[in-house]
Amino acid sequence: MARLDIQRTHDGSVEHLQLRPGENRVLVRPGQQFRLNRADVDPEQLRVLKVDSDLVIEGIPAKAAGTAAAAAEGAGEGAASEASSIVLEGYYRICSASDRCTVSVDDGTASAEAVASGELGSTGQVLADVSTQPLGALPDGNFVLYDPSFEAPILPMLGDGSAKPLLYGLGGAAVLGLALGGGGGGGGDSGLPPQGNISLTLKSGAYFNTRFPTISGTAQPGSEVQLRIDTDGDQRANVTYTTTSDTSGNWAVNLQTAKPSAGELPATGLADSNTMEVVGMHNGVQSILPQTTMTFDNTPPAEAEISPIADDNIITGGERDKGVTFSGTSEANGSVELKVGTLAPRLVAVGADGKWSATLGKADLPEADGDYTVTVTSLDAAGNRGPEATTKITMNTSGKQAIIGQIAGTDDTVNAAEAGQPIRIAGVAEAGAKLKLSIIDSNKQVTELPGEATADANGAWNADITLPATLTDGQYTLSVTSTNALGNTATGTRAFTVDKTAPNPVANLKVEGGDTIITSQEAKSGVDITGTAEAGAKVTVTVAGGKTQTATAGANGTWKVTLHDTDLPTLGKGQTVPGKLTITAEDKAGNISQPVEQALTLEGAPVDAATPKINTPGALADGWLNADDAKVPMQLSGTAGAGDTVKLSIGGFALPDVKAQANSTWEATVPASVLGRIADGAGKEITASAVTAQGGTSTGASKVTFNVDKTPPTLSSITADDGTDITAEEAANGVTFSGTTEEGSTLSGTWNGKPIPDFQAGPGGTWQFVVNASDMPKPAAGTTANATFSVTATDAAGNKSAAPVSLEVTVHGGVAPLGATTIKGPLTDDNIINSKEDDKISVSGTAQAGANIELRADTVGGKVLGTGKAGANGQWTIDNVGLSDEKLLPDGPHKLVAVATITGNPGTSTVEHTFNIDRVVDLPKVTSFNGHPSDVITDTERKNGIVLAGTGEPNSTLSLRLGDELQAGIPVNGAGNWTSKEFTKIPEASTGRSQPYTYTFTTATDAADNTQTGLGSGKITVQGPTQTATPASPAPNTTTTPAGTRSTTASSLTTDDEGSVANGPDDTGTAAAGTAASGAASAGTAGAGSTTSAGAAATTSPATGSSADNAADATVPGAAGTNSATPDTAADAPASTGPTVAGKSLSGSGTTALAGNHGSSKLSLSDLLDQGSHDMPELQGAPSAGQSAASTAAASSSAAVTSTTAGAGETGSTIVSNPVATVNTLLASQQPWEHQPTV
Repeated sequence: MARLDIQRTHDGSVEHLQLRPGENRVLVRPGQQFRLNRADVDPEQLRVLKVDSDLVIEGIPAKAAGTAAAAAEGAGEGAASEASSIVLEGYYRICSASDRCTVSVDDGTASAEAVASGELGSTGQVLADVSTQPLGALPDGNFVLYDPSFEAPILPMLGDGSAKPLLYGLGGAAVLGLALGGGGGGGGDSGLPPQGNISLTLKSGAYFNTRFPTISGTAQPGSEVQLRIDTDGDQRANVTYTTTSDTSGNWAVNLQTAKPSAGELPATGLADSNTMEVVGMHNGVQSILPQTTMTFDNTPPAEAEISPIADDNIITGGERDKGVTFSGTSEANGSVELKVGTLAPRLVAVGADGKWSATLGKADLPEADGDYTVTVTSLDAAGNRGPEATTKITMNTSGKQAIIGQIAGTDDTVNAAEAGQPIRIAGVAEAGAKLKLSIIDSNKQVTELPGEATADANGAWNADITLPATLTDGQYTLSVTSTNALGNTATGTRAFTVDKTAPNPVANLKVEGGDTIITSQEAKSGVDITGTAEAGAKVTVTVAGGKTQTATAGANGTWKVTLHDTDLPTLGKGQTVPGKLTITAEDKAGNISQPVEQALTLEGAPVDAATPKINTPGALADGWLNADDAKVPMQLSGTAGAGDTVKLSIGGFALPDVKAQANSTWEATVPASVLGRIADGAGKEITASAVTAQGGTSTGASKVTFNVDKTPPTLSSITADDGTDITAEEAANGVTFSGTTEEGSTLSGTWNGKPIPDFQAGPGGTWQFVVNASDMPKPAAGTTANATFSVTATDAAGNKSAAPVSLEVTVHGGVAPLGATTIKGPLTDDNIINSKEDDKISVSGTAQAGANIELRADTVGGKVLGTGKAGANGQWTIDNVGLSDEKLLPDGPHKLVAVATITGNPGTSTVEHTFNIDRVVDLPKVTSFNGHPSDVITDTERKNGIVLAGTGEPNSTLSLRLGDELQAGIPVNGAGNWTSKEFTKIPEASTGRSQPYTYTFTTATDAADNTQTGLGSGKITVQGPTQTATPASPAPNTTTTPAGTRSTTASSLTTDDEGSVANGPDDTGTAAAGTAASGAASAGTAGAGSTTSAGAAATTSPATGSSADNAADATVPGAAGTNSATPDTAADAPASTGPTVAGKSLSGSGTTALAGNHGSSKLSLSDLLDQGSHDMPELQGAPSAGQSAASTAAASSSAAVTSTTAGAGETGSTIVSNPVATVNTLLASQQPWEHQPTV
């Protein structure tokens, strides 16, 4: 796809637009450049057009040119893809001379990376920018800016004034139909865009050949367009026309029929030279085009000149195929109508240098060989049509004929000057042929001319001949005979005219104005010189010391040229010099008449008038014209040159001229109606310029500058900082009044009927005035006084506000204090609000009779909890006071604030009452079980009765259930502690086992009478009677460890069903002396005599009677240090909370009790009993032979019980590493034991 790269010049960023087939519209923004990708676009196929305010690029292929993909796609489609076009919307509104918005095609010098990224850089073939001049116009009126193959279109209609002229040519400015100003782009000769961007353009030409032309252009639809035309050159508009652009944005004013909105157009229409300003307004945005000079010109242009065509006026086949250039001269900045034979005519633009040129291709030239007439007609910028100029051309595409191409230039006429010198004859014939020339007169007499010519390799030949002096004026034929190398001949002829007779001198010479004096003012407007001459003759008027003008005599012989100040010698102001005109007539043959001279008197511009002076009017002494000033006629006065005419204006409105008296003074009156029309604003002016009786104008104008403000200031309403009801306390601090008015205004006024000092409104028109306390009314206590603050405003121009603005306030005297207010307490019997009371409390008290009572939470400004009114006896009661908002009133101490007020009395009386809110009973808990923290209760304790103790909310009562036994009314003392009575109904647990029981707090009632249920529960464990420990017999086949070596023997152990380890009949294990045995006690009951022993062979024996599911593995090292294991034994008793000592569980690990002299510390039995739920230390002791010192029950799996026999010199010990053990086990060891912290 083709791509358009858009670069923003302010930051260099590039936007890539992939073009789709058909029209692609792009809204132009300031600071943009546009470039087409070279890989996709052939510049030779492009056309760039100016279409109103848009720039259009046509001829862009929809797919990349020259690529295999494109070829494949094209082949697949079977037809060329639809081309793309780009419409750059608003191009000529946005772009300007300083922001040219260049449109280009990459020239191939940019790097591949730059092209790929779209960086525009400085490379590229420029197609157009905002200053590009059109090559010509199309039949639809759009202008061609770029098109390498552009050719002139055929005129659809000739002589139809409604047809838009077509322009054609290279390098020449488009003359007719071009938009002056170009909207936002061109803006006229200045190149500046019009302000405001409302697409304002002037499309009609600057020259016209009628005094009442139609002026037209474009603007945004609905815009108001004003034409301000100055017809007399005084730089002020004499007439203004107003129109509105239609829905298509077009506007037009026909001066013949339109009615002026201001001023009058002279009855004779526009002057020869006029200036015009075009102003547009759309939605408050104004746009002004640069001033345009419109020139009246009804003088036809002189006859155009035609240069030789193809050098000899013969067009060969090769020349026709390459294209033939037709050129010449005509009136500058006009156009010519070019016609070849009977082919359709076309327009060609004439450049500023007066030259025109057009190249016609094969299709634009006659097909058949032969002679054809070329006709060229001049058209000037005003649309005037000049006489036709003609020449002959011969089409000779075969190359075999002998042809004479031209005689005496291009007109085939020999004049007197040409007859007296050799004449160049040129033509074509067969290459190498010899040519002889002869003249044949009207009587068929043949005169051979001397010499011969030879055709060159291209068939071209020429010869310089001298005509016989005997030839008289008349028609002749020049004949040429060519002879080729074979002797074959061919003959060609060409008619020509001999005209050696000069035309008569011009006659009936007249200078416009009826005299021969040309003043500077006349010269500025143009002076016509008229006369008669031979029909069709070219008349040349030469100003001595000035310029030359030409004209062509019409069919009746009349002619006219107009001389302007630029054609005359430059004169100083007040200078008068003689002048001279020299006039000749030249007929079509080129013969020139005798000159005719006309003497003139040339007057320079009159001496400048002295610049008049203006006295500042008294009404403007302060620099302002206000509303009152504008109601009274204003007197103007000043001085000027005696007899000079003084031209005055005020605020843009012209005033009648006045004449300075002999004493040089002048006076004028400005009507109030004019003053009233001057709009408010700054920088208005009174101007005065002067014109002498001779027409001299003052070089400048005197000015008096003033500002206009006829709008009175407005005043906002007044506010007082304390409102309109002012307390005595507020009055004691003074009161500030404020408001707004026009910034800078002066305010004056009164307070309480007395004048106050004037003061100024500050920035933004805000004002403040402080009435001090000393100026405030002082009414007696309990009474009021009214006072009024009133102001008026006068702005800087002296306009006064329409009426004063006032604010009345009421000032209160001192306040009589209200009577005391009380709250009767307590609010409840205990002054504590519980959950049953917080939404229906009644509060009562006393206050001043008739007082309004509000009960507020915690502070005077707190939330209102209830309202009431004191009765005649001062008593008040407010029921259903809401205290249930726990977020506003959480549990704890609070204040109830009673606020008493009396209507009309700003004083208040308040009282506070402190109370407590208690809606929730604190949760009780158990902290002691029979006086100890452990929740394990021995059977003995159970028998003696279980006493629970703990904490709860002070002074509350509890109901506590343990098992099926309920105790109600358990009191909690003031310290928050409670103790139950003995629970005696707990059943006995099975021997060697334990039984859990749940205790539950069923209700609790606190001192505030809040009752709460579901307060929580817990568990205790009641143990059954303790089994009697039975030592196990030593295991057979034990191994004795020699002295000096350390051996281990697995002691026998028992485990109760609850997971506690004890020596008893439930489970028994033995190990041979001198061996070590480790294993876990089964949760079930092992059969008697099951042992694990290690002998010499380190064998493993399964426990007798143990089940496969409830066996514990035991590993006993053999003599050789090997281990044997008893498989398929496991303990699945639940985890115990810790070791048991004398029926209490002890838990923990990580400490060791050592026997003998290991530096350990002693532990008493009471120490062990006190362990409670604490960690149970690891114990070591010296067991007796065959006895277990400790046993281990795992919480969830088997744990080792190891018996170690001391070696020589060491006291044997039993190591208890099981976290659960019983005191009975330790007592059964009958060995001393100690506690030593684990290192």
